Formats: sequence, C-alpha cells, structure tokens
Amino acid sequence: MLTIFNRREVQVFTSLSRCEAAAKTLERHGIQTHVHARDRFSPSAFSAGSRERSGTMFQSPSVQYSYTLYVHRRDYDAARDLLGLVWR
Repeated sequence: MLTIFNRREVQVFTSLSRCEAAAKTLERHGIQTHVHARDRFSPSAFSAGSRERSGTMFQSPSVQYSYTLYVHRRDYDAARDLLGLVWR
C-alpha cells in the first residue's frame, strides 16, 4: 500500500497520455503506482486570489495540469530503470 510516508516521486508529466503509459509499464512489471493530478491554474490556500490578479491569458491550456507519478520507495530504482530515466 502506498502512503505519503513510503512513496517517492518518479517523474512529473504534463501529458496525461505519457503519464498513463509510464504507469501501465510499471504496473506490468509488478510495481504499484499512484498518480496525483494538479491544476496549475487553480490558486492554492497559500496564494488565494493570485489567479484573479494574474489571470490565465497567454497560458497554454495543454499544460494546465501536471501529473506526478509515485512508486513505493523500495521500487524506485527499478521504476527509474524501466522508464529509462537518467539522473545526473
């Protein structure tokens, strides 16, 4: 079971289809995943009213959402290898 205490972020995507493909690849290899979607145009509790001040003019709707892919900490290295991610 993945909780906020035992998971680790693998990658952040701006495309839902790429995030789904990565999650399916990991799940086929027995790695449990969790995806968290965030609306980047929505104000947070810490910046209430910021969207009203800045608006969304000239912001691309294709990057409105970001999708964060998480795996269990023990599966992090295997997930990174399966997705072909290179960390420097």
